[in-house]
Order: sequence, then structure tokens, then C-alpha cells
Amino acid sequence: MAKKKANKANEPTKKKSTKKKAAPKKQTGQGNRSILSFLYMPIVIATLCVAAIGYFLISFYAAPVDQHHRQQLVNAVAETYEAYVNNVLAEKNTLLNQIAQSAEVVSLIEQGDEELLLRAESRIAAQIPYGLTVHLSPLRGALMQNDTFPPLSHAGLDMIRRAEQGQNPATEAHQYDGTAYLQSVKAVRDSEGTLIGTLAVTQSLDYLKNQLGGIDARKGNLLIQQQFPGAPKQTLVTYGTKNRNQVMQLQSSNPNWTLTFQPADELALSSILNANMLWLHFGALIVLVCLPIFVAAQRLQATLRKDANSFARQVQNMLAGKGAVSVDYDFAIFTSLAKALNRMQMGKFTPGNGPTIIDSAMGRPNMAEIQQDVDVSMIESDADLLGISEASSTVAAHVDVDESIFGAYSIAGVVGQTLTLDSAMQIGQAIGSEAYDRGEQSVIVARDGRLSSSEISHALIKGLVASGRDVVDIGETAAPVCSFASEHLQISSSVMVTGDYLDSTYNGFKVVLGGAALTGNEIKGLYHRIQNQNFLTGEGKINNQKTDDAYLSRVSEDVSAARPLKVVVDCGNGVSGVVAPQLIKGVGCHVLPLFCNIDGNFPNHLPNPSNPKNLQELTRTVIETRADLGIAFDNSGDRLAVVSNSGQIISADKLMMLLAKQVVQKNPGATVLYDVKSTFRLKALISGYGGKPVMCPSGHPQIRRSIKENNAALAGEMSGHFFYSDRWYGFEDGFYTACRLLELLSQQSETLDTLLSELPPDISTPEIRIAASDERKQKVIEALESRGEFGVGQVSNVDGIRVEFRDGWGVVRASRSTSNLSCRFEAESEEALRKIQSLFKQQLQAVDRQLQIPF
Repeated sequence: MAKKKANKANEPTKKKSTKKKAAPKKQTGQGNRSILSFLYMPIVIATLCVAAIGYFLISFYAAPVDQHHRQQLVNAVAETYEAYVNNVLAEKNTLLNQIAQSAEVVSLIEQGDEELLLRAESRIAAQIPYGLTVHLSPLRGALMQNDTFPPLSHAGLDMIRRAEQGQNPATEAHQYDGTAYLQSVKAVRDSEGTLIGTLAVTQSLDYLKNQLGGIDARKGNLLIQQQFPGAPKQTLVTYGTKNRNQVMQLQSSNPNWTLTFQPADELALSSILNANMLWLHFGALIVLVCLPIFVAAQRLQATLRKDANSFARQVQNMLAGKGAVSVDYDFAIFTSLAKALNRMQMGKFTPGNGPTIIDSAMGRPNMAEIQQDVDVSMIESDADLLGISEASSTVAAHVDVDESIFGAYSIAGVVGQTLTLDSAMQIGQAIGSEAYDRGEQSVIVARDGRLSSSEISHALIKGLVASGRDVVDIGETAAPVCSFASEHLQISSSVMVTGDYLDSTYNGFKVVLGGAALTGNEIKGLYHRIQNQNFLTGEGKINNQKTDDAYLSRVSEDVSAARPLKVVVDCGNGVSGVVAPQLIKGVGCHVLPLFCNIDGNFPNHLPNPSNPKNLQELTRTVIETRADLGIAFDNSGDRLAVVSNSGQIISADKLMMLLAKQVVQKNPGATVLYDVKSTFRLKALISGYGGKPVMCPSGHPQIRRSIKENNAALAGEMSGHFFYSDRWYGFEDGFYTACRLLELLSQQSETLDTLLSELPPDISTPEIRIAASDERKQKVIEALESRGEFGVGQVSNVDGIRVEFRDGWGVVRASRSTSNLSCRFEAESEEALRKIQSLFKQQLQAVDRQLQIPF
């Protein structure tokens, strides 16, 4: 029964439709398109295809062929230039080697008669193209000579030293009194091949310019430049005409010289396949393809219109009851339609005789919508799928850390009071976590010789490892060795456990992360990290590795004394005693050690060479032993002070002037940095020898960054920090600075006192401090910057207020490490010094009358 009902229900219901006919739609004009419009797209597509083929052929065939042709042409000319220049250098070297090995030169060197040598030098100089001077020197007998032009300078002596060590120094361009010249040094050997002396030759730079005359200057521009590590490029020769074409680097047989070549337009823009002409041909091809299509389309449309009109007339005739008319159509479709129309006209067709169409409503079953909700949740183990875990807040119980120990340049506190083992561990965690945030995994740790340094270092390492950092512990050693270890081991983060020059109750940390020493807010950020317990946790590894021997070896390879000097070395019982005596002995000097055994109690004096009181024993020993000089290092070895042969304490200003002169003479155009507390004489001295002087803020971390930013060869500050990038790594290093000073002195016949007497005898003050809170000192500097009146003085705001006058200068700045204003003054006379001090005092009192000014 149910089945029958269902079948009945599914039968179609036959009934007349009650729906009205839909109104006819309004025409939109789409039927008005011409035949040609249907061909637009094919034509466009065909055009794009041809263009694409053209682009492909030009870009991936014609252009590479053209480029290859140009490159071959340019390379051929560049190789010619390269070979020509290197051949010129080879011929010069061959000539100088022949002179150096000639029987005459060998005999003169062996005799050692100065008068005969002088006469021969003049005669040989005349035989050398564009020769200026010749210096014949027996082995280790070369000394500076200022009575020739150009003189035998520090740079020349350095080349002689390298030749005496068996090296073959390449020709270098040096500068004297604004004039550049070529310096070459060749070894002189006897008949058995034994090195007996050197031949040093200078030539005018015109030699190179003249030799390049055989090159066709129309083909491009040749540039010969010289560059030493840490110094900017120095242009020696430009030959040809500069242009905007790409610069090519050529190979130079001289390792210190670079050759670059810019091809002229006739080479760089030469072509065997003209792209414009190729595109013109492709354009013509497109026209040839599209034009027949366009003509055919026009004929098609005309023929179609004719047939359509004929068919329309035939239909009209039929409707009018006229007889069938025979029409010739061009298109078969119209012929077929015409025949069908004729049959309809002849047949008996009655409208309405067709079958009746009945609407039926077909029942359609509704499909049930099925929806399934799937709930997916992450299980706990998936949270670390990418290796990312939420750091635990602590490893050890939190202890309060004294904020006062986080200073401007380091962390330092009284052991057992403001600096405890627990706080050292948390500082280690903070440093390790900060290192990770900066992309650092490994950290080097070194420590000085203080009584507390071993256990403080152990606690620090425990914290670093707890943060997940790997530690390389290089043990008890000096700060320069720690910095060297970063370069040697390729680990750019380190912590030096040291109380620096403070008394034995202090200790602390100097932190370097990613090659930059932390300062100010960065150090304060470690304190905030501890307060917030923002630590990472992990299990780092510890590796014990000593690097002292590697440091000693590296310095000895770079520096050697031309003659043995007697040197008194005072390490003040600091950790610098581990390195300094061995190092200075290793470069060829005789060492008289003074307080070089490590004693964390510092029983003799504090290892702070900036205080003249700590140099009294050194001064006495130098005079008593008739030593050439005395050198005192601070506790960790990154600073030094020097005492001359007469017992005179040499200011850092004077020492910097000697060192800067040596570096700039060796590296013309080199940048040298000095801090705002240094003498104004440095600017004129550095510029006078062809260097670039740059004043920078005080503070060794700031200078360490500035030397990289300015690509400087040397930097120094009044505190006794010196930084060499010339032949070294650019960090503060008292040991290496001492060795470079010994190298300089050993090449002179004069004493240190004599060299100092050649420098301007200015009068200067030590650093003068005026008590002022941190907030107050900043306000004073800001007020001076906006309201200070210093007359005709030239004001600099690099760091505080420095004002330079014709006869002196003065500076006042906010100390970063103490609650003081720091002042220093220098002038040509006592009267000028008093005037400058008086002006500064007047301006300081004008902005803050409560300051207690001690000058």
C-alpha cells in the first residue's frame, strides 16, 4: 500500500501551465560585431607571440653574443694593461737586484767605509731611472737619515728590517713633505749567498707615469692605488680618461698595490649585433603576418554581407508570396539555408500541428546536509616542535644585586659586600642570556691575579653555562691576551674578570659581546635583566684552553727590535706580569723586571700607571741602571706609562705623537684617532705627515668602536690606552704598544729624551675633576653648549665642550665613570694656560655658581 502511494506520488501531474510568457529581453547590441572584431584577439596574440620570440632571441641569444664580444674585447685590452704594468715592475726589480748583487755594491758593503758608501750612493742614484736617493747599509746598520730628500724614514727602515729577516718587501709608495715617492729595498748577499746588507732606493713617482706612456690611453682609464691594512687607499697614478663604465680589477704583482681598469666607450659599448635593428626586423615581420590577415578579414566581411543581403531578400520574397528565386551564394551555408527555405515554401506547413508540450513537475528528493565538526588540539609535546622552549625564570634562588656596581665601562664592586658569588653567578646568567639574544653561543672568560678572581670567575662561568652558553676558560692572563683570544679562536664575546686598577678589595667584569665592549645603558641592561629574572636556561660546555703562547708568538712574528734595548718593566704585581717580561724579551730587548710576580694584595703600589706616585720606583730604577727606558703596565695590561732614560715621565700625549708619526710615515693617508683630552698638537702633526686626524669621545669602549667605524690605523687617549689596527687587531693593548715603541727606538741612533726634545714644549695639566652628580654634570654641559661664550675659540662638541685657541686649548666633559666634571688644559705658556683656565672657570660659574672649581 505504501509502495503504491509512493508510485502515485511520483507520477507527473498533467495540467496546463499557468505561467505567463517571459517578456523578450532587450537587445544589447552584442550582435553588431564585425568579422574583423573577431580577429582582433588572434592578431594581438600573434603579435605578442612574435614579440616574445623576438625578445627571447635578442635577450638570450643576440645579447649574450654581443656581450661576449664586448667582454672579449675589453678583456684583451685589460690583459694588455695588466701585463704592461707588471712587466714595468718586473724590469725595475730586475735592475735593482742586479745593482744589489753587483761586485761593486758587495765590496762596498763588506768594506763598510762610510765615505766610499756615500760617494757610491750618489753615483748609483744617477744610474737609476728617476732615482732620488740610494742608501747602502751593512746588516743591522741602517739608521734614520734626515739629510737627504726624501729621508730614510721609519717606513723605509721597516722595509730594511723585513729584508734583513729574509723577506722580499715589495715596492711601496711613501710620502714626505707632501711629495709621494717610490721606496724599494733589496738584500745584498756575498758570493756565498750570506746576507750582508741592504740597498734602499727611492724614485720619483714620475717613473711610473713615464713608463705607462706605451699604453694607448684612448682604450680606457688605468688606476694604480696602494693600500695597507687599516689605512685608506692612496692613488698613485691615473692614466687615461675616467668614464662611467664598470671598473675591472686587474692582478698586480705588488701585493700592496691594486690595478683597476675602466674601458672606454668604444670598447664598453661596441656591438656586432644591433638590438634596435633586430627589433625593426621583428616589427616588419609582425606587419607582414598581420597585413594579409587584415585584408582577408575585410574581404570576408564584404562577401558575408553580400550573401546575407541576398538571403534577406529571398526571405522577404517568400513572405510576400513570390515564387522561389535562384541566388548564387559565395558561402555554402547560405546556399543550404536557401534550399531549406524553398522547401518550406513548397510544403504544407501548418502552425500548431506539432505535438503538445506538457509541463510536468518532477519530484526531486532533497539532499540532507551532513556536517561533521572535527576538534583538533595541540598535544603538549608539540609545543617544542621547532626547538623553541619557554625559558625557566631562574636556575638558582634570586638574590638582590647592588645596582651601584653596574658602571659606565664595567661592573665593579667590593668583594663580599656589593659583589658576592651569588651575584656573580646571576651576572653570568644575565651576560649569557644577553649574548644569546645577540646571536652569540660561546664566551671566552679570563681572570686577573686578584685573590678573589678565581672564585668570582668560577661563579661567573657557572652562570654562563646555566644560561646555555659554552665557555672557553683561558685562565689567569692579561686583558690583551683575552682580546687576542677572540681573534685567535674566532669567538667574538668575552668577559675579563678584573678589578682593573682598583685596590685588592674590588673585583668585577669587563664584557665584550659580538666584538663590542658593553657600556652605559648596555651594562645597566644586565642589571634590569637580573631584576626581572629574564634568564635563559640550558647546559653549556666548558673548555679550558691557554692562549698566552699563541699571543707571544704572534707579537714576536710582527715586531722585532733592530738593536737590543735595556728596559725596566714594572707590572705592579698585576696579572700583566704573566706576559710583559717574556714578550719584551722575545722581541729582542734586555728586561729588568720590577714587581712582575703576581700578588693580589699589591704590596708595593697599585697597578695604576696613570698616578705618578706609582712610577717612583720605576723612575729610580731606570736612572740607577742606566736603562734606555722604563715601562709600567696597569693590572690587566691594557694601559701603559713610559719613563725616559733620564727618568722623565712621558705623557700619553707625547707618546701618541711619537707613535702617530711612525704609523703615518709608514701608511700615508692613514686615519689616526685621538680623544678630546689629548693635545691639540696631534692634529697638525698627523696632517703634516700625510695622515688624517680625527678627534673622538674619551673612553676605551668608544674608541674601540670608533677605530672600526673610521678604519683607523692607530688610536690613543690620555688615560694610556692605545689601539693599533696597523699590523694588529684594533683593541687596547699596552703590551703591543710597548713593543711598537721599542721597535721605533731601536731604529734610532738618538735616545728617547732626544726624540722628545724635538716635540713642542707645551705646558699641560693633568685631568682635573669637579664634583657634580650625574644629573647635575649633564645639565652643566648642556648649559655650556647653549650659553657658553668662548670668544674666538673654536668649539667642538664631540664629547663635552672642547675649545681650541691659537696658543692652547681646554676641555670640560661629563665623566662617564665617576660623579664628576672632567677638565684638562694645555697651552704654549703659563700665561696662556691661566687665561684659558680663567675663561673656562668664568663660563662654568655662569651656568652653576655652586660648583667647587679647583683652578
